[in-house]
Amino acid sequence: MKLTLKFPKYLLLIINSITISTYFLPHQVSFLHIHIPKYINSPILAIEILISILHSFASFVASL
Repeated sequence: MKLTLKFPKYLLLIINSITISTYFLPHQVSFLHIHIPKYINSPILAIEILISILHSFASFVASL
């Protein structure tokens, strides 16, 4: 599947680092079996995934 949404490189780095970080959240593990950059094929899906990951990451940081 081709990546149709062009991300700036720094944004992809942020997504990848957040994806790694959110592996520590048990309730997100099944969601994170989706490899984020590979399966984003629409801007709306990309935004929804990004919001979900950012929310999870914020929750993880808040729980430390």
